[in-house]
Amino acid sequence: MRSFVQRVKERWRRFMMDRYGSDELSRLLSRAALVLLLLSFIPDLRFLFLIAFVLLLLSSLRCLSKDKYARQGERSRYLSIQYKLKKELQLLQDRWRERKTHRYYRCPHCKTVIRVTRPERGKKIVIRCPMCRQSFEKKT
Repeated sequence: MRSFVQRVKERWRRFMMDRYGSDELSRLLSRAALVLLLLSFIPDLRFLFLIAFVLLLLSSLRCLSKDKYARQGERSRYLSIQYKLKKELQLLQDRWRERKTHRYYRCPHCKTVIRVTRPERGKKIVIRCPMCRQSFEKKT
């Protein structure tokens, strides 16, 4: 005879069969809801409770959804946005770390970020983009 816990686990496993389950986006929504829920205890920020409730509801609906293709599309869009943000953050860290020795410029034609050794201040330099091979002039 199986224990109560084993029966509940089995029922939950059968219920969750063919459902999407938890992913990075639903975990992010849950964490954001938790933060907003904690902030909603501050008297002037009571409206955050409603936003937290909606985020928790969205997270739960994502986990229980059977439309896997739609959830995978949402996850894909979320991951691409996350990748772009991480890339920009890494660029900012690199700029800060190398601020005394290098300077970063953006190509006006293809928008590629180009790292140049910092020359003397006030001089004009000609930069050639490694991607599109266009040259442009910048003042340091």
